Amino acid sequence: MTEIIDKVYEKIKIISDINLNEVKAKLIIESVIQDCVNYMNRENFPEELVLPTAVYIHKYNFDKNRNI
Repeated sequence: MTEIIDKVYEKIKIISDINLNEVKAKLIIESVIQDCVNYMNRENFPEELVLPTAVYIHKYNFDKNRNI
């Protein structure tokens, strides 16, 4: 799971225009990834969902211009 968390974190860094607190960001990512894995009733996280997950996490946790 650490590899997936790192991949999602790197994608968020690419799309984010703010400096991220790495520890906080990785805790958020881990929580979302674990929820996804549990919901999908899987042992692992699908590689093809790394980018959509990164965009989701960025939008709802780090984007200061979001319209919610």
